[in-house]
Amino acid sequence: MSAPSTREPKHVVMVVDDREDDLYYASVILQKTCSDCDVRTYLNSEQALEDLRTRGHEVDLVLLDVVMPAMNGLEFLRAYADLQQQGRAHAKVAVHSAFGDLPEVSAAMSHPSVAHFVEKPMSRDTVRALHDLLAR
Repeated sequence: MSAPSTREPKHVVMVVDDREDDLYYASVILQKTCSDCDVRTYLNSEQALEDLRTRGHEVDLVLLDVVMPAMNGLEFLRAYADLQQQGRAHAKVAVHSAFGDLPEVSAAMSHPSVAHFVEKPMSRDTVRALHDLLAR
């Protein structure tokens, strides 16, 4: 018989950003600062939504860039709200942008699924705030 695990359960965090360098930086700082986070990265919203449709119950936090080609963050949030209503997703959403004063960011922040704003580039303090958000 094996001993019970003393390791904290993992929080699954999705990072959605169309810029590879921003995606890489966010995933590295999350992994280094949040030891109990399983970070999954997506270069576009469509891929992230597809994963949420099949495994949305596993995801605890979505870190979402708003200004993206094809499906932008606002379109993602509308589709995500449908998944929530269907009971297929429960993650908190944090908007991730370098431009907090853009109209798109303001519109995203007023969406009921959005719980937090994260300015790019992320700092360790920001990651701690996200970890606190996960704990709620």
